[in-house]
Amino acid sequence: MAEAMAAIGLLPPNYPLREKYIDLLSEQVAAFYDQHAHKLFMYEDATLENAQNRVVLAHELTHALQDQHFGLKRMPLEIKNDDDKAEAASALVEGDATLVMSEYMMKNMSKQMFKDSMVASFTQNMKQLETAPRYLREMLVFPYLRGQEFCSALYGRGGYEEIDKAYAHPPSSTAQILHPEKYLANPPEEPIVVEWHDLQVKGHAPTADNVVGEMGTRILFAEWVDAMTGETAAAGWRGDRYLYYADGEALVWKTIWASAKDATEFFEAEKQLLEKRFKPVNARRSERSYEADAPRVLRLHQTDANEVILIDTPHADWAETLGAFR
Repeated sequence: MAEAMAAIGLLPPNYPLREKYIDLLSEQVAAFYDQHAHKLFMYEDATLENAQNRVVLAHELTHALQDQHFGLKRMPLEIKNDDDKAEAASALVEGDATLVMSEYMMKNMSKQMFKDSMVASFTQNMKQLETAPRYLREMLVFPYLRGQEFCSALYGRGGYEEIDKAYAHPPSSTAQILHPEKYLANPPEEPIVVEWHDLQVKGHAPTADNVVGEMGTRILFAEWVDAMTGETAAAGWRGDRYLYYADGEALVWKTIWASAKDATEFFEAEKQLLEKRFKPVNARRSERSYEADAPRVLRLHQTDANEVILIDTPHADWAETLGAFR
């Protein structure tokens, strides 16, 4: 997984994702809820005399209630081939708990205690995350901050009952979290599923098959171009999927956009990213095509169907085979 994400540009090469992710999650304060064991755990030295610990407990008790009423294991929180969908489900769960936590803080704390608790929480998160890559930092924070905004939009429409209803039909993309109106539309704007029919290349099957999503795309371009480009280039996202073949053999990434304008914005941003990352030699450019053969074989094409397809491989014959995928 980390190797595939590095191939896209989301993580540095050879980044120990699993190890770092566990390190970050293990540095929790006071309590955490385990949905598999259906138990809430508190650290032995945690005391409820500490206001920050009470705040965290309010958050984690909300997870226990979510599990009792809706069954967290039924949520697509750990789906293996759609990180974007898992992130969206997490945003509902964590956003709901963060909204409850915030309400608890406002009702049970003085203004100074509220301020101190927020500062403590922010400072701790910064200490944990400041050395992590941008993608990891932002995706760890996303379910809490963006999730709370999403749940606030639901709350504004129908209170906690509206949030409760979402557990039966959880959001299916980070696009729906970033733009709650997409989720609240009738019918909701669901992502377009990219289905690959012929995955084998010269006897090799992909070792990673996943979705980046609008938020992941936004972070990608914020890292390699700038934040404004990231927001603009990702905004028209309608669906994507990438396939990665181990040891750097190949990456193919298909994205689908709401309009030709949106597809062009992504195409132009990805072109900037490729030039910055690889510094291609003698690249061939046209209005909707970008190709290079060194140091890697790169193929970036925009189609009439508002799709943009990226192929990145060291092998020209692989590029030709992957180019036939639709």
